Amino acid sequence: MTVKSPGQIISQVLSPAVRLWLRSQVDAIAELEFQINGKNRQILRGYIPNVVLSAAKAVYQGLHFTRVQLQANNIRVNLGQVIKGQSLRLLEPIPVTGEVSLSQADLQASLSSPLLSTAIKDLLSTLMAASGKTQPQPSIQDWQLHWQEAVIAPNCLKLKGIVTNVDKNTIPIVLETQLNLANAHCLCLRHTEITASPLLNPVQLEQFDIDLGEAVNLDTLQLQSGEILVSGGVRVMP
Repeated sequence: MTVKSPGQIISQVLSPAVRLWLRSQVDAIAELEFQINGKNRQILRGYIPNVVLSAAKAVYQGLHFTRVQLQANNIRVNLGQVIKGQSLRLLEPIPVTGEVSLSQADLQASLSSPLLSTAIKDLLSTLMAASGKTQPQPSIQDWQLHWQEAVIAPNCLKLKGIVTNVDKNTIPIVLETQLNLANAHCLCLRHTEITASPLLNPVQLEQFDIDLGEAVNLDTLQLQSGEILVSGGVRVMP
């Protein structure tokens, strides 16, 4: 029986296991590069001090990203079981920090994700209430939204599409809003205006927050022409 050296265990066992685990965490990914940093004796005990990764055209929970650059520290994994052929598992939560970017095409593709589609329907419900209209039965949550164009401008988003109600009636819809951070865990839409006549007369909402959860800790959010840049961190659970 050939005994693998520490370097062989890392290159032939751990690295492929890490790559497989990373790919299992996303819906799709075009390019993935990563580097495992640490001393052999640390890694052989299942402790990885640092992993740096970069990815392109990644999809995570329906959210599309042009570019992803992340690093994770103080990672503990079940290396003993991995050596025996089992799947890699995290043994403790890990903090991940870095930067991601979304293009206009990414944003348009992401609008159908459960996170954003639910948030937009909640926003529609809030706007209808603000306009004095009661929510019809069945509710807005049963409507279909098809976004045809997303435009990212400095500090501003504009979405154009069609909303289809349960009676299969289609109505053009336009949403314009300013997007920034309310806090590290929450996105904030300000001065939001939606036009969807005859469903809604043009109505403006001063502020609407989207809670991303306590596991998210964002530092910056920048809207440039055609691109959104986000930096911060997230806590990844085992």
